[in-house]
Amino acid sequence: MKTKRILALALCLLMCLSLLPGSTLAEEDGLLSGMTDMGYDESGAHVYVSPEGGILRIVGAPAEADAAAWTLGEDGVFVSVPVSAPAAADAASGAKGGGSLAGEGTEEDPYQITDYADLLAFAALVNGGDYFACAVIQAEGGVIDASASDPTNAAYSDALAWTPIGLDSGTCYCSHFDGRGCVITGLTCNNDQNRFAGLFGYVSSGAVVENLGLAGGSISGGERVGGIAGENYGTVTNCYNAGDVSGSTDYCGGIVGANHGTVTNCYNAGDVSGGTDYCGGIVGVNHGTVTNCYNTGSVS
Repeated sequence: MKTKRILALALCLLMCLSLLPGSTLAEEDGLLSGMTDMGYDESGAHVYVSPEGGILRIVGAPAEADAAAWTLGEDGVFVSVPVSAPAAADAASGAKGGGSLAGEGTEEDPYQITDYADLLAFAALVNGGDYFACAVIQAEGGVIDASASDPTNAAYSDALAWTPIGLDSGTCYCSHFDGRGCVITGLTCNNDQNRFAGLFGYVSSGAVVENLGLAGGSISGGERVGGIAGENYGTVTNCYNAGDVSGSTDYCGGIVGANHGTVTNCYNAGDVSGGTDYCGGIVGVNHGTVTNCYNTGSVS
């Protein structure tokens, strides 16, 4: 993880705004409750990800620092006593928790997603401001098991709930995501009151999402709901969806909810249901290009 991702998103910001400078971490009971420990980043900071995808970065090793000494800095980051040079070196050398991503996020050296923890970590990075991060799926057997995102699964926790990659037009995905023919199974996204639900929420112009499938699971949202993407201004190609998709209002599609870009060589086999208008097997509403696609799922 790079420095530019340090200050990320909604929950962390809300926490920071709710505290006065100088208040200690020890005074805030349950601050880390429900957060996923992502280990240490390249600078030696301890990183936690909230269920909403927010990133909390703590400078200092939590196991070695006195919690009462942790204070809220002016930049909105909780800081502790400095990490010693050896500790920082150890952290930077690879003492990372689950969900740490190999690669640099560039086109030449994309992040490598091997399991659901990596997929969650990638979503958190993008939604935290790394909109141009590239990624490929390198899953063993070509399958990522995302069934832990289902609230009915015994393994489920709030930290495992799926938040789409690219939340909206201001926090969108702008790069290249290559599934390399892999399938994500059992992904559940419950976003009933919100827009932009799917594996991706909002895919920007110039972005490419390709070569991946969804099987099982379900995607539900308010408006602009799709298996692969809620809204697309980029290119979605060589993708399929075989899970149920439902929207409570408008623009619900098996592949893309609202399309303004290109959807090509895709198919949907999942059932699609919309609340009011604009519901389709491939896209809910199309203002772009759809070619060489087909649907075998029911649409209602």
